[in-house]
Amino acid sequence: MLVPLRIKTCLCLFAVVAIPALAEIEPWADRAMPVTNGLAVWLDASREVQTPASPAPAEGTHAPAGTLARGVWRDASGNKRDAVQADARAQPLFGGAATYAFSFDGKSHYLVVQADGLKWQEATVVVCARVKANSGGAQSLVAGSGFGIHIGGQIGASALETLNIDGVGISGTNNMLLEPVGVGAPFVLFANFGAEAVTAAVSGMQTASRPRAKGDAIHAERIFIGARAGSGTTGLSSSAARDFFHGEILDVLIYDRSLT
Repeated sequence: MLVPLRIKTCLCLFAVVAIPALAEIEPWADRAMPVTNGLAVWLDASREVQTPASPAPAEGTHAPAGTLARGVWRDASGNKRDAVQADARAQPLFGGAATYAFSFDGKSHYLVVQADGLKWQEATVVVCARVKANSGGAQSLVAGSGFGIHIGGQIGASALETLNIDGVGISGTNNMLLEPVGVGAPFVLFANFGAEAVTAAVSGMQTASRPRAKGDAIHAERIFIGARAGSGTTGLSSSAARDFFHGEILDVLIYDRSLT
């Protein structure tokens, strides 16, 4: 898959510095991933078909694009932090003739990683995704109890115009994008929550940074994929989640440390 290979290429830059030891990742995970030390959650759609719960299709066949609802996205990190959705009406669709991805409808689809007691001083989040359409408001790619990555643009606009990364120790809302990102084009987003600042890059293009209060821990007890938490806690009700993502997500990697 072309885009995940771009993730590996970028992570190789960090691997030279970090010199990580191989973590106890799942046997079916991609052993070519260069940085596994500190990998807290790893969702890889290209490997989902090879998990025990999702046998690989027969050779030469593929699931038709967006036809199979999937309520579990298996964690390849070895930490057993699967992203799940019990309500069939809120499950994203899975499958594709050319690439494997989870497709979110921008209305009700989302997954949740339940990780009670999980918190870090620093973190790095990597997301490979493709936006299908701008909703006119914020769309959340990944959002935990104490952090979030949100994109947006005007309704019908052909490009993403905003990127807001928020969380504990980060004040207010601020657009970090310096250049727009085309709708429909796959992109790789790196977000690094450092000791004193949040930095990011979109497909290799550096964004503006945001200051972060030193010493504030990042809480990640519940991590939403394709939305952010609402005032409720479970189910499909409008209060359970909001800011739904409309597009495809191919990969989500969350590290419990800074990679820079």
